[in-house]
Amino acid sequence: MQRRVGMIDLDTGELLQSGVPIWVGVKVKSPYEEGWVAMNQHFLEEFAARRDIGLEVYRVFLFLDARLNFRNLIQVPQTEIAAALKMKKQSVNRAIHKLEELGIIIRGPKVGKNSSWKLNPNAGWKGRVKELRPAIAEHSHHTKLREEED
Repeated sequence: MQRRVGMIDLDTGELLQSGVPIWVGVKVKSPYEEGWVAMNQHFLEEFAARRDIGLEVYRVFLFLDARLNFRNLIQVPQTEIAAALKMKKQSVNRAIHKLEELGIIIRGPKVGKNSSWKLNPNAGWKGRVKELRPAIAEHSHHTKLREEED
């Protein structure tokens, strides 16, 4: 016996003779829309346990995370961070330098007069999941090259 596959119009009950049945799922939209970021829980635990990090560094870190674009890019002027957090610009600058020193954020390209950063993909990620592993590999490669230079 040869099996024949077909389709039925669920509204009319009509048997449709041509075509191939395919399933097309509906993409579920996030309730956060674009306002999400995935964080590495091990990183968060280690970061929270550090005793050499002050409250200002934590606050700047959280603000920068809130401003992540896709592919982990952060583009926000330090003056805007200082105003939003009601901090002195020098304190924001010190916090950013500490985050860079720890490798949590990585200096990115200049955008106009402003600096940009990327969140270390080992800490967290905002972007396509399929691009996460290559980003981690690229970051590890650059980190290894810098260590060899030192």
